[in-house]
Amino acid sequence: MLRISSRRLWALLLLSVLFTTATHVSAQSTDASSPTSINFILPTPAPGTPQNPGNRTLSQCPGPLIANTQNLDISTCLGGCCIKCPAFEYFYEPNKISTILHAAYVTRQVSLGAAVFMVISYLLLPGKRSQPHISVLFLTVSLSLWFAAFDVMPGVNNACANEFEQSTGHNSKLCGIQGVLIIYFTQTCALWCSLLIYKLHLLAVWRADFIDRYYAWFTAFCWIFPLAFAIPVAVMNLAEYPGVGFSCLVSNEHLNTYLFYPTAVYIYPAILAHLITVAKMIH
Repeated sequence: MLRISSRRLWALLLLSVLFTTATHVSAQSTDASSPTSINFILPTPAPGTPQNPGNRTLSQCPGPLIANTQNLDISTCLGGCCIKCPAFEYFYEPNKISTILHAAYVTRQVSLGAAVFMVISYLLLPGKRSQPHISVLFLTVSLSLWFAAFDVMPGVNNACANEFEQSTGHNSKLCGIQGVLIIYFTQTCALWCSLLIYKLHLLAVWRADFIDRYYAWFTAFCWIFPLAFAIPVAVMNLAEYPGVGFSCLVSNEHLNTYLFYPTAVYIYPAILAHLITVAKMIH
């Protein structure tokens, strides 16, 4: 009787273990398949179609960008937005560039007034319109016209033809005129200044009056030779705002050819001659 009871007890224990295992497995499968607040994922909508960048409006272009309403294909525009001209101002602190340009403008006007005063003085004073003083008169005339050339385009900053484009000879006739005049008068100023230095050098060091004996030829050379650089700028319409500054000249790739290289040829030898003259006079 006791043996039968033991078998029944073991059977009950075995059935209990099997039932517990089956219940646990069933609960796990129910948790995995039922959407609960923990593992339930909401469906996400498909991404929308991106907007065409060429159709941007002003409100979609963050400052300092502005909407490309003219559909321009220039270096300062990308897609539907452009950097407002002049672009270089936005790489510095606010109003810093405008302050510098205004200071340069005031300085230039004061210098123009001083140069004009010297021209009037040399024209009115006796003996100043002939050799050897006429060289100074021609230099001051050239300086006055050079300063005046910066005011061909009115305003402190002449960088832009409109809020999108920089000034060039193609979109602004005044820019084209200004670029030619500045190229020409920069070289005439350099030539007249150099001629005065060479004249002093020859007189002080070599006791020679070579320049005075051929002064008519030198006068023609100083006024005519710079046309060799100004005329191509006018004919090929190369004048444009170079990207920084306050006036139209020529593009950066042409600045050396039409401005810096010829001016260096005039000035550097004159500086050397002037140093020799000063050393001779001190000695």
